Amino acid sequence: MTNGYDNSASPHRKLLAPAMALLLAVFCGLAWWYAHAATAAGRKAAAEIIANVRDRGLEPYVTPRHGQVRWYRRSMTVQQRVSDRMGRIGVLEQSVTIGWRAEIMVSYPHDEFGWLEAVFDQSAPSSYEGQWHRWRLNNEMTSGSVFGGSLLVGPDGVVVTGGLIAEIRPGSVSLARNGDSEAAKQVDTGDSFLPPGILSMVGSVMLAKESAGLFNLLGFDADQPGHADIERLAVGVERLSHDRSGPPGEKEGTITVFDPGSGMAMRRIHFNAAGTPLVVEHGEVTETITPVHTGPLAAIGLAGLTPPSQVQRAFWIDIMNRSGFLPAEDPTESE
Repeated sequence: MTNGYDNSASPHRKLLAPAMALLLAVFCGLAWWYAHAATAAGRKAAAEIIANVRDRGLEPYVTPRHGQVRWYRRSMTVQQRVSDRMGRIGVLEQSVTIGWRAEIMVSYPHDEFGWLEAVFDQSAPSSYEGQWHRWRLNNEMTSGSVFGGSLLVGPDGVVVTGGLIAEIRPGSVSLARNGDSEAAKQVDTGDSFLPPGILSMVGSVMLAKESAGLFNLLGFDADQPGHADIERLAVGVERLSHDRSGPPGEKEGTITVFDPGSGMAMRRIHFNAAGTPLVVEHGEVTETITPVHTGPLAAIGLAGLTPPSQVQRAFWIDIMNRSGFLPAEDPTESE
């Protein structure tokens, strides 16, 4: 018994499968071409942005803030269920401090510059743990070394461990494993590599030019202090302010760092018109620039000591000495 239709006799059905296969191949080819063109264009744009920054060099960026410590309060928004006198249930959101980030840049002799960052979150009522990273680079950011490791902060002081993470060379980065430079992994980075701590500098340039690019960034492992890898991330201008009160050629606004594959935002950085990052958002954590007198003195058991600026200065110098940062001059200023 048949259904009354002779499928083998239909020329349309014979042609449908090859046509669909051809159409799929065309779409896949177009998608590959678009992704390749976008990637190539993104790398070229990033290389042009970095070339612009290298032409200026680190000197005009670092010198004005030489020895100045920037403190950022790290916070998360938590929700708490509350009830009123009538027994009605509501949700209260509040920002809770979980830790601190501090960073400094200095000038060394012979056109070399240094950057140090310490990130520490609360692990106990009077104790913090986290990571530190530092580099020493030439003026053009084409050669230098990156170090890093773990950081413990408590009432009894600071414990710092770690070593070499990476060696930066023109067009490539050698990633050391467990501080062993002989077991390093060589990664080709081309002209689109951005050392850590420089995104703020590049961000202000991107805001001024309203540009975007696909960069190779040195990403640190949050779970393994002292480990890092090269990440390819896109950086673009998300929002520009129409406030023209800042210096000529500089704009207030926000840049976003995102994964080009998934399109997921990894980090948002909000700048003022002078190019200072005021707020950094990544995941559930928000970092907000904070005056020195509201720094983590109480959290590390130093609340009763005065003046606060002297205590924080001693605390920060201790971290610098133990991490091998050793700036040319003693930093005495904080933002």
